[in-house]
Amino acid sequence: MAQTTVKVYLTGKLGSMVYTPNRQGTAVRTLVTPKNPKTAAQTAQRSRLAAAAKAWSALAAAARTSWKNLIGSFPNNLSSFNIFVKVAVTAAQCGDTAPTVAPALPAIGLPTFGSPPLAGTVSTSTGAVTLTCTPSLTPAPDHYIYRASKPVSAGVASTPQMEVILIVAGASPASASALGAAYTTKFGTPVAGKQVFLQVIPVKSSFQGTSQVFSAVLTSIA
Repeated sequence: MAQTTVKVYLTGKLGSMVYTPNRQGTAVRTLVTPKNPKTAAQTAQRSRLAAAAKAWSALAAAARTSWKNLIGSFPNNLSSFNIFVKVAVTAAQCGDTAPTVAPALPAIGLPTFGSPPLAGTVSTSTGAVTLTCTPSLTPAPDHYIYRASKPVSAGVASTPQMEVILIVAGASPASASALGAAYTTKFGTPVAGKQVFLQVIPVKSSFQGTSQVFSAVLTSIA
């Protein structure tokens, strides 16, 4: 139901309808309950965010100042708290210990990839999936974070949301079989002809570098 405004001032909820007063009268709309699937990944991320916020509260003034000094190096007007939480969460995702005092901001280059940068196969006999995506970066990062979305139709051009961490690798890229197995664990076995999107993020000293997103249509092999 679209929102409707009536010339009576009401507020509150009645059944599935919500009434909100405004300058024209009362806006009436259908009650919408936000999705909250509480997946394992979602719950883990909330725990990491809560732990990072708690860690910030425990920082000494000098430590907080060290994070404040990084503000000018980050876009989007991030606060010192935002920068610390971002770094702490990334550290937790990679299995590292988050720094309490801000380290020197590392220089993280842009990885290069093969041609094509992403290729995927599905075995008709075993159902095994491979995703070949091999970044190369010198000096090497501490980790590569791979994110992915569920398979979509081959004609989809827009990049879907990359909410799911597929795998966190070390300084060496994840193998094609490891990426394929992780993808199957997260989304089930995709069928040949479907398109997958993969995001690759280099990480150094718990700081994330520039992410790159690639897509590939899965091909069938024996």
